[in-house]
Amino acid sequence: MMEISNAQIKKIKVMQRVMGLDDDAYREMLWGVARVKSCKELKGLKIQLVMKHMEKCLGIEGKTSKPRPQVREIRRLWGRVSRVAQEWGPESRQAHEALNKFLWRRFQAAAPEWLTLPQAQRVIEALKAMGRREVQACGAG
Repeated sequence: MMEISNAQIKKIKVMQRVMGLDDDAYREMLWGVARVKSCKELKGLKIQLVMKHMEKCLGIEGKTSKPRPQVREIRRLWGRVSRVAQEWGPESRQAHEALNKFLWRRFQAAAPEWLTLPQAQRVIEALKAMGRREVQACGAG
């Protein structure tokens, strides 16, 4: 039976944070859906069962896709406009979490990899606009 990968664990943990599940609620969900106490216990079809359940709860079922060039551009732009990314580094966990929160608030997507192509284009334009406003604010001060 197929073991859960680190990437799948990371995706589940991101969805847990976006859903706002504390550890107790998260473990209750895991038990209710797959009869496991930890995502590390997930194997085979139970992995997909939990992921599909969480995606459905988040309203993103069927919208996930493989990373695209737009994801790299989004992360690059985020590194320029985010104070968290500037303070902790663009590849830091803090920067990734801040980007995910931004995406959820503005675009109802839990991570850049889950954006549709039109959403990714809107995110890129929004981040470019944020960068322009920052430059204008510095120039006006």
